[in-house]
Amino acid sequence: MKRLTHALLLLPALLLGGCRTPPAADPAADAAPLLAPAAKEQALENAGALLRARRTREALAAFMALTAESEDPALRTRALLGAAQALRAEGNTAGALALLTPLPSSVGSAWEARRHALAGELRLRLDDPLRAREALRQALAYSGDAAGPWRPAASFNLGKCALALGHPEEARAAFAGAREAFLARGDRRGAEACDAVLADLEILIAQKEH
Repeated sequence: MKRLTHALLLLPALLLGGCRTPPAADPAADAAPLLAPAAKEQALENAGALLRARRTREALAAFMALTAESEDPALRTRALLGAAQALRAEGNTAGALALLTPLPSSVGSAWEARRHALAGELRLRLDDPLRAREALRQALAYSGDAAGPWRPAASFNLGKCALALGHPEEARAAFAGAREAFLARGDRRGAEACDAVLADLEILIAQKEH
């Protein structure tokens, strides 16, 4: 199905930027932080700016420095996400995934949800749709970040996993969810990509039923 293949290529880049309010610091930390919390937030902002400017080597170094210096687990997670995105931008998919895994067994925060979503995307790129689906399902099951900018692409990727695993009905549900999420963010191009895939899925499911 040429249209289906074309639609899958329209998937927008998975953006994992989000709110700048850091959760509470790790109560188990007993050493003084190397940087004050406000300075760490600024360092994280600066690293993100480098990534957006496609200065990926510098961004990676800055993010990795933050993972070593920070005692706040939420900030470390955010820095790891940035470092993984920098490696992904350089085409090092396996290296990006290695930074994020092993994944936490449960998702308890928006940043953990984003970590699972990015790991799911990377596993899908590495042709591991079964474990990609597991990570994406965990991410999307988290209700505390219902309007997160990562959710539309995560739903789209879940649909791609379902297709790869031979479950068109599950894929239809995932792409329909992605369409709604794209529209909620005003992303018409993303919604149209879902429409194209859903049209082909309806034909595929009808053929399967007969």
